[in-house]
Amino acid sequence: MIPDLLEPKLQFRGLTETQIRAAREDKSQGNLVALELGRLLFEYSKYVQDHIRQQGYTAEVSAFLYEPPRWPIEKVAKEMAQALISAKVLIKPNNREDKQEDTDESLCADRLAKI
Repeated sequence: MIPDLLEPKLQFRGLTETQIRAAREDKSQGNLVALELGRLLFEYSKYVQDHIRQQGYTAEVSAFLYEPPRWPIEKVAKEMAQALISAKVLIKPNNREDKQEDTDESLCADRLAKI
């Protein structure tokens, strides 16, 4: 079951994707849409990290990240979370000789748990 914290607040569910992406670029203080995106990004990342720490990388993590979004704000926030998690997990150290294990699911899960 997905915790309620992972759902956008009601007042943001009716926004269009265009409105959300525009708000994401708006750097002014008091930008409530950007604050909600930040909250969702934090909660999504925390949920994935906690889940992997407790249970390992399971189908539930993948399903959560890649299930069809219910609202446009959820779509944008999940895209941001996917990009953040991919960047954190897939960064390869330059001095490693054996790069093949970077594709190993357990290594990726281990790296994600350390984010």
